[in-house]
Amino acid sequence: MNPQMTISAQSFRKAVYLTLALSLFGLLAVCLPILGIEQTMTMAAQASVQIAVGYAAMILVIELIAIRFRTAFGRFRVAAGFAYGLFLLGALAGSATSMIVYDDNNLKGWVMKPMFWLGLYGFLPAMVLGLVGSALLRRINKREELEGRRHGTSRDKRRASR
Repeated sequence: MNPQMTISAQSFRKAVYLTLALSLFGLLAVCLPILGIEQTMTMAAQASVQIAVGYAAMILVIELIAIRFRTAFGRFRVAAGFAYGLFLLGALAGSATSMIVYDDNNLKGWVMKPMFWLGLYGFLPAMVLGLVGSALLRRINKREELEGRRHGTSRDKRRASR
């Protein structure tokens, strides 16, 4: 990808939120082999608040930080590293929420242990999702650029006309 390439916020959002939706399957891929289907579904139901808070934290970081630096995510390494960091942030937010939900301030039990295990078993799925997200971003951005050329407008011309 050309480092000078402009990536619109719209292209970035399409790619990153599609990847975030795919991460639910990554979460299942991590839990199913360890817990089995029944325990995974039970855990998901019992931890629905924590999962929602984790995803909300990830969305907040995407909207406040990632969109500003979206051109860097066309690089596979940057996208994979960001995906892993985003995953760990979501895991931390969800784990910390458990202390509030269960009214128990056991930092080791509710935050440190889950972060260790999620960080260990979530590394590979998060990296793969980062690579998938970067590929999606490239494809979506390329499609938008081609549509702009086909209609006789470049992204820069459309932006200048606003």
